[in-house]
Amino acid sequence: IAPDPLVDSSYMRRRLAVVDAASGNVVTPIYHKGKLGMSTMSPSGQRVAFIAARDKHDPQPGRLTVASATDGTTKELLPDFAGHFVSCAFASDDVLVYLADRGCETVVGRIAVDGSDHQELLAEPGFVVSAFALARDGRKIALVAQTAAHPPELFTWEISSAADTKKR
Repeated sequence: IAPDPLVDSSYMRRRLAVVDAASGNVVTPIYHKGKLGMSTMSPSGQRVAFIAARDKHDPQPGRLTVASATDGTTKELLPDFAGHFVSCAFASDDVLVYLADRGCETVVGRIAVDGSDHQELLAEPGFVVSAFALARDGRKIALVAQTAAHPPELFTWEISSAADTKKR
C-alpha cells in the first residue's frame, strides 16, 4: 500500500498490510523501517515473507524478513548475512527458499521461518542466478542462471534433503 500514486511514495513509503478480500479493510498492518521489495504469503496465510531495507537510510531492500499475518510482528532472518537478499518463496508454511547475492556469487538457501535450520544449497563463484521459481511441493526449482562463459539459460533442479545437501 502506498499513501498516494506519486513515484516517490512507491519507492519510499510503501507498506505491507493483510487486507480482507471481501471488505477491502486492512486486517493487519505490517510495519518495517525502510524501502520495501518483494513479498509473498505462506500457503496457510499465516505469515508474510518480504525483502526490506534495514532502515530508511538503506538505499535498497535486501534484508529477509518474516511477519505474522495475524498480529504484524516481524523477525529479520539472518541479520548478519554479508549479502543482499533478492527474493524468496515458501517451500512450506515453516520454510523459506531464498535467492541472495553475496560478493560475486549467488546464493540459493533454505531457512526455517524462526531463523533455525539455515542451509546454503547453492553458492558457486561465477554462477549467477537471476531468477527462480519454486514448485508447490517446495522441492523442485527452476533457475535462470549464467556464467561468464555461458549465456542465461533455464535450469531445473530438485532440492536435496538436509542430509544430502551436507554431503556435497
